[in-house]
Amino acid sequence: AEYSGVVAATDKVPVMPKVSGRVLEKYVQGGQAVAEGQPLFRLDSRSYQAALNAAKAGQAQAAANLANQELNLRRYQTLADEDAIAMQTVTDQEAATAQQNAVLQAQEAQVAAQDNMDDTIVYAPFSGTLNVDDVPIGTFATAGGTALVTISSNNPVFVDFTISEAEYLEMVKSGAGNPTSWGDHLKLRLSDGSM
Repeated sequence: AEYSGVVAATDKVPVMPKVSGRVLEKYVQGGQAVAEGQPLFRLDSRSYQAALNAAKAGQAQAAANLANQELNLRRYQTLADEDAIAMQTVTDQEAATAQQNAVLQAQEAQVAAQDNMDDTIVYAPFSGTLNVDDVPIGTFATAGGTALVTISSNNPVFVDFTISEAEYLEMVKSGAGNPTSWGDHLKLRLSDGSM
């Protein structure tokens, strides 16, 4: 018997960016074969660069303030050892130093949270072939919501075809073996006639 079938990829995934932004550059075209980890698109990174720069500036300011608080603490401890100031002043300065240290740690976490620069380059999640549904340059892509392109695996692939229930039951009744072994007897004729 002969049946018409459709070749289908085992994996077919829409590639979506991790961050939002306008597509500025396409490194590939639809229909092209790509390797896992290959860059596909570059999104506008200016807003992410600005946020990262602001976070780094806040971190630098917090580090400078902590250095100043630590210097004052050492001075106050020296003066307290000589009984030149009250211990309460040293205790207050220790608390201020600890507080500024916490501010610095928060600023460091902010820098890590704002470092989205790597995510503005979108990479192929696996090796395969791109569909021709890639977006044009200038498209605004929303993080996790805009499919920039669909990638399909090309090895292995499935061939989907349909047989009637009557044919299936006849094959089972005739004792044609285990249904999972039926594929051992199939041949695929491609559109150019080759087997």
